Amino acid sequence: MTEQNDPKKFHTIDGTVIMNKQMPPLRYTIAEILPAGLTLFSGDSKIGKSLLAVNMCVAVSKGEPFLDFPTNKGTVLYLALEDTESRIQRRVFSLTDTLDSNFHFSNERYRLDDGLIEAMEDFVKEHPETNLIVIDVLQYIRPQSKGGNIYREDYNDMIPLHEFTQRHHTLSLVLIHHTNKSNVSDQLRASSGSTAIVGAVDNYWLLQRPMRALRSGSLYCSGREISDKEIRLSLNESGVWLPKDPDNYKGEILSPVVVGTYLWVMWHTDILEIDEKTGKHRSEYVCTATELAENVSQLMDMTLPANMIKKNLTMYHHQLEQMGLSFENRRTGKRRYFIFNLVPESLRKTIQTRDELPKYINDAPTVEGDEDDGDGMTAEPIVGERCHYPKKGPLSVSVSPFNGNSFSTPNHSRKRRLEKGHDLQDHNDNDGVSDDGNAPLPT
Repeated sequence: MTEQNDPKKFHTIDGTVIMNKQMPPLRYTIAEILPAGLTLFSGDSKIGKSLLAVNMCVAVSKGEPFLDFPTNKGTVLYLALEDTESRIQRRVFSLTDTLDSNFHFSNERYRLDDGLIEAMEDFVKEHPETNLIVIDVLQYIRPQSKGGNIYREDYNDMIPLHEFTQRHHTLSLVLIHHTNKSNVSDQLRASSGSTAIVGAVDNYWLLQRPMRALRSGSLYCSGREISDKEIRLSLNESGVWLPKDPDNYKGEILSPVVVGTYLWVMWHTDILEIDEKTGKHRSEYVCTATELAENVSQLMDMTLPANMIKKNLTMYHHQLEQMGLSFENRRTGKRRYFIFNLVPESLRKTIQTRDELPKYINDAPTVEGDEDDGDGMTAEPIVGERCHYPKKGPLSVSVSPFNGNSFSTPNHSRKRRLEKGHDLQDHNDNDGVSDDGNAPLPT
């Protein structure tokens, strides 16, 4: 009797899991413009694509800004399939005086059907810190056309390259490609070949120069994980592309929900209370979704439903962790609640942004509501040594936000109300789950 193979089966993730799972943040090789994945970099012949590509490789290998955008330092492989070693050397000398051993060149031509993927796999295995591979140009690695459907052939050529980036999800693979000769108004239709090439990649760059005699141009960036951006450039006498606008990079935008949650939890929390038995700070702080939404809404001077709090904290949990807090979203029966914990100092980072933040941060708000509790507590400013928000310039959240005494006075009255069950009311946060005030919070 012939054994039959088991039928194919989908291994699914249900909606509850996907809505509550804290995903790792997207890895960027170059902040805002080059996330990990497959990128197509197009431009007319001889307008400076390779110059810009080498500039990018040098910047990433040294961990220096590229067009004013921060880079994640890593090992770089530049496949210069149109260049000789002497030409590569001249281009590098125009950019820098020194290069580290983590910048690798090769002009060996392997096609997709002739060992290219295997060669890249071997390189990444030997250099696991690789985060950027540039192939200059795409045409040299493509198999010979079989004379069939152009769209199908173009898409099939992209599949193994896309699968390679999925196996190495912290790596950016950039394919340099030529544009077609027709003038099109849509940048995504400018690349040579069918629309399958652009459709198959994750991100798309287009370098344009309105007139070759002019030493100016622009870099258009678009993608599945990046917002459309056009960067104005100028080409100096040494053949280096430089940004015309000094403030292209705006910094990571902090979610107002994350900032408000951090301020509220760090002020109205038992985390900072000293445990009498251990002599250490308490390890966690528990509150319902509705309670957090109401308090953060008041602090932020905006309406934040409980489901919005949950969604934002889930999406931007890495920002909260960099500030110094982690959280879990749990449900017991009909009750949804959050558990906040301190993040070990070794995992905290400094967050900076030049974007304008809500006025409550600059105005150093106060916490109100304790005056009538009879516990001797008075309203005090939220902003202090451990969390400084200047009125101008970058926002800086300290890498060690628990030094100093600015948050050393927790809201004892709130703790007493929680223990007595008086602070938990019946609410409906429009998510179909009632926060039953009679059900005790877990301890």
